[in-house]
Amino acid sequence: GHRRGISIPTMRTLQSVVYLPCELKARDLASRLAIATHVVGNGYPVILGQQWSIFTNLKREVPPGCILFTTANAFQAGQISRLRASGCIVLVSDQEALPFIGVGLLANVAPEAMAACDLFLAQSEAHKGVLMAAYPEAADKITVVGSPRLDVLEATRTERPLAVPYILFNTNFALVNSIWGSEEKA
Repeated sequence: GHRRGISIPTMRTLQSVVYLPCELKARDLASRLAIATHVVGNGYPVILGQQWSIFTNLKREVPPGCILFTTANAFQAGQISRLRASGCIVLVSDQEALPFIGVGLLANVAPEAMAACDLFLAQSEAHKGVLMAAYPEAADKITVVGSPRLDVLEATRTERPLAVPYILFNTNFALVNSIWGSEEKA
């Protein structure tokens, strides 16, 4: 994410505020803070907070600005369209695409979200290629910026819990064996 510069669309005037919504603090806060640091360093004020609170408040009389959606699914498409129609510049990424390859990169990208956004922030050239093949009409608004989640992970230095060499596999066992009791409920 924040290591590469992006060109914000100029089709509308950007107000001097950038909204960075977070869905889950444990997962999103560190990467949003990294983005916020970069944005503030470029002279823009940032409003960072819980996504539903930000979306609710953007229905009121607040300055339109630039808002980042880190999910491009059908559920978010309505919010994306509404905020763009209200004068916001809408940047969209799919941070959930990180573990996917090939056409799997399209799993969480709704056509309505792609059509409604001003700019789609791809995580890699491969991600951009898959998106461009699926949405050729949107090719000019897809740009590669990397992933702020990976930036945070790369910067994190923690001790190994075991001294011996090992490989850790994420099995998503916590989802299967969760407090909800089933994958369907989770």
